[in-house]
Amino acid sequence: MNTIQMIEEGVVEIFIYFEGTKFIIDRLFTGSVINYRNLFLDDEPTQVYAQCMKSSFIIELHEDHLNDVIDRYVHKQKSLNRPMDVDPQKLLQKYQIAVMKEQRGYPLDYIIEVPNELINKYYIPKGLNLQSLARITRLKNAVMRRIVEIRVMKTKPKLSVLLNELKDPRLLDEKTPVQMKEDIKKEKRKILSRKIIELYDDSVETLSEAD
Repeated sequence: MNTIQMIEEGVVEIFIYFEGTKFIIDRLFTGSVINYRNLFLDDEPTQVYAQCMKSSFIIELHEDHLNDVIDRYVHKQKSLNRPMDVDPQKLLQKYQIAVMKEQRGYPLDYIIEVPNELINKYYIPKGLNLQSLARITRLKNAVMRRIVEIRVMKTKPKLSVLLNELKDPRLLDEKTPVQMKEDIKKEKRKILSRKIIELYDDSVETLSEAD
């Protein structure tokens, strides 16, 4: 998802399927903003689903258009002779760097706005407010990250499958020279080591031939 979505009008439901069952995570109302951090994270996969609960109007802003919006804003301020204490372009770059430095994805990447009538009816009686909602969202993100990790691990082959890589009929053949067997074992261990690192160590992207 390479856009920021802003709900100008309507309600968007955020949900996930877990073991075949649908779980509703949140409902986003008018004024909510979706994907405001993952937009700057390369190849960050979408982890949840979203659907409109009623006729809704949603504004999408592509990353490529952010600079255009900022340029138009700066031009407008200058035409009105309004001084700017901070350069908006530098603010955007600073924010983007801060998001990328965190080196984490956000399965639930949105800012929730809740109508006052719903806050008064459902939140205040429970001692909750928008700050409480933000803390709950951070907790949900922590849980969702763990769910994503578990799902990724389940897609990876078991160690027993990888160990089959060590098998080679030449190793059991008495006619195979001893040195050849040693070379085969060495090469098999090298291949196995590389696959284990690639599959289970996310901090390692590539290995050189010398590794």
